[in-house]
Amino acid sequence: MSAEDRLYVEWMLKEKFHSTAPGRPKVVDWINDNWVASKASFKGLKPKKA
Repeated sequence: MSAEDRLYVEWMLKEKFHSTAPGRPKVVDWINDNWVASKASFKGLKPKKA
């Protein structure tokens, strides 16, 4: 997994699970089920160059 993809996953989990502490299996299942759709909606991770 690339460093960029890791940032996407970290951001998605922060947005999805907030301050709860889900177990690893729940997190892995959620990522597998939502990766494609969720990644497309997280466009704000890349800063625009001036």
